[in-house]
Amino acid sequence: MILLLKTNLYKHQLQAVEKLESLKVSALFMEMGTGKTRTVLELIARKQAKISNVVWFCPVSIKYAIAEEIAIHVYHQKLLHIFNDKTLPENIPHARIHIVGLESVSGSVKTIFCLHKIIRSDSYIVIDESFYIKNPSAKRTIWITELTKNCLYKSVLTGTPIAHSVIDLYAQIKFLSSKIFGYRSYYEFSKNHIRFIEEKWGYSQHACNTEYLAAKLEPYVYQVTKDKCLDLPDKIYQPHYFEMSYEQREAYNRSKDDFLFNITDIDNFQGTNILQLFTTLQQIVCGFNNAENEYYENNRLKALQDVLNYIPAKKKIIIFCKYLEDIENIQTIIANRQETFSPFHGGMSEIEKRDSLKAFRENNKYFLTTFGSGGHGLTLNEAEYTIFYNNNFKYTDRIQAEDRNYRIGQMRPPNYIDIICRDSIDEKIERSFQLKDNAVDVFKKQIQTANTESKRKILDEL
Repeated sequence: MILLLKTNLYKHQLQAVEKLESLKVSALFMEMGTGKTRTVLELIARKQAKISNVVWFCPVSIKYAIAEEIAIHVYHQKLLHIFNDKTLPENIPHARIHIVGLESVSGSVKTIFCLHKIIRSDSYIVIDESFYIKNPSAKRTIWITELTKNCLYKSVLTGTPIAHSVIDLYAQIKFLSSKIFGYRSYYEFSKNHIRFIEEKWGYSQHACNTEYLAAKLEPYVYQVTKDKCLDLPDKIYQPHYFEMSYEQREAYNRSKDDFLFNITDIDNFQGTNILQLFTTLQQIVCGFNNAENEYYENNRLKALQDVLNYIPAKKKIIIFCKYLEDIENIQTIIANRQETFSPFHGGMSEIEKRDSLKAFRENNKYFLTTFGSGGHGLTLNEAEYTIFYNNNFKYTDRIQAEDRNYRIGQMRPPNYIDIICRDSIDEKIERSFQLKDNAVDVFKKQIQTANTESKRKILDEL
């Protein structure tokens, strides 16, 4: 069946296609919301006389969202098959496009057998959110690279090809072709482009010879950001502050005191110690402490109710939170308000998440999700408001989450409301995001540059 497209290309998408259509492999490093899906569909359509099928890898949590996105742009939705528990080597449906969860490749032998059946040298392979294969030693990276090594046509799609260092690029580009960079192994790559510099707390990585990498990549890459290609409305940010309950403050201070008491060598304080401390303190200001199996009077929930009360009644709202305990607490609040909500988190099956997403788009007021499940791959332009009940510590996670309703087609200014506990870890996270940095990394740098006495003061002021 011929792949026919029914939507037009934006100017920047056409520029990408014109640059890359003569190539067999390509990298679309296009910022979230700029239309990577439509762009790669055009590349596929222009090559369809040469290809037998398309195998589209993406994170499991967005398989159905990707299918919906593709269906917007193509005629004949029967072209699509989404891999699921019922997909077996002996009964794989005939389809033009197969959508496969990336995590399934490392966790399911059955999926591997199925992929052996459908992947051929003339298959077109797409890796959506290709940072999922940035680790060259990860099972899924190894398997996908091996399964597709003889395929002529490949594309990687991501808005964040480099999250930490140029190391992130190696496996993504090797999947396309080892000839692009010209290195036979990760060892050769790292030897030429990574310098390990000894510091007080161990070794840090520094990129080098990046001009070589940029020159090698340039012919195969189209890169664009939203501010360069889209006329989107400005974002609106609104913090909403609250104070901890007396019970929370007591537990919060006690945890800091215990932590400081148990540190035997503050000058060798490690990043893992910071992460442990941050997690404990954040959980307390969210009303619980998993390590101690304790629960507290939770003023954050009261703050959420205040925020919900002043948002106009008919507006759709996304609520992001970090912990499943948050989901459970917020569901209770919304149910008491007799309002409709769609949960979307890792404790749900793929089918449950698909149905929940559909219900939000059609009827439900709230989309209640975690950063891990709802923070990437979804288009949620229906929501004018996004509430961050709390945050992950990584800045990239926050930007990914914001971009769920800041994409092509968004005509209204999106409102982002942060619920922030005063004099707490929340304010540290907020300040690190203003620096466009990760909270743990910012705090670690503070500790590294302070003397012993100042270190204790910085820790005590958390």
